[in-house]
Amino acid sequence: IAEFDAMVGRYMDTVKEAGLWDNTIFIVTSDHGDMQMEHRQTFKMTPYDASSSVPMVIFDPRRGPKSQLPVVVSKPTQLIDLFPTILESAGIPKSEWPNDLDGQSLLPLLDPRSSSRDFTRSFVVSQFHGTNLAMSWFLIVMEMPSDGRIYKLVQYGTGMEVSPQLFDLTSDPNEMRNLALEESYTDIVTVLDHELRSIVDYPTVARDVASYDRNSFRCWKRNVAGDWKQVIHEKNLRWTPSWDRDSEGAFAAVEDWLSEPDATILPCRAGTRWPPSLDLVIEAE
Repeated sequence: IAEFDAMVGRYMDTVKEAGLWDNTIFIVTSDHGDMQMEHRQTFKMTPYDASSSVPMVIFDPRRGPKSQLPVVVSKPTQLIDLFPTILESAGIPKSEWPNDLDGQSLLPLLDPRSSSRDFTRSFVVSQFHGTNLAMSWFLIVMEMPSDGRIYKLVQYGTGMEVSPQLFDLTSDPNEMRNLALEESYTDIVTVLDHELRSIVDYPTVARDVASYDRNSFRCWKRNVAGDWKQVIHEKNLRWTPSWDRDSEGAFAAVEDWLSEPDATILPCRAGTRWPPSLDLVIEAE
């Protein structure tokens, strides 16, 4: 944090030295977070907040001394809000904005004199699709109008393969207690799922992604130079060493996946061998 703070400071000092301090807005954010062993995970592809939530710091020195006082915003916001925020900050008339913007300007949340009611959206959504996950995931973070509590719902795949996750981010910011399967939270799951589907038809998208991934692999396999089972070990292709514990089984699983008439979405298996019946034989022994 200290290193990053120092780098941002160098940018700000350069702006001052250039004489542009009174006409420059600083926005510090990121495209994603990273898991640092939260939930015993690493990397950036999970829906937990350490990965899917990022800092958002906006500083506008044009607003005068009052802008030096930090305003902490707890309402859910998202990166697509930056475009309309920049347009409004630059004084671009709304009549000249694109008609189909999904984001919303954050300025009503930054001005203490403005009412938060001017920021009308109560939820944000996010999604991830990748070749190194068993299925896509989709999330919604929503501030409940009844009590102001903020909940997060995560749906995996079509919503049928894996149980969803529901977290009360207000009382459980580390996302340790999944409320989705508790009967008293059924209504909240229903509300959040409805709002999520109003933005993205996630069952259809998840199936489309599964088909795209398989078709892409088929194309690569058909056009690769040499034996694909050897080429796939190249570092940039993400064939992990763990799959070579039973390389014949791993390749057989890939071949079975490619031969299916329709791309299917399956949860990760508990076993480590292919076909799965081999794990059953080992357990029986």
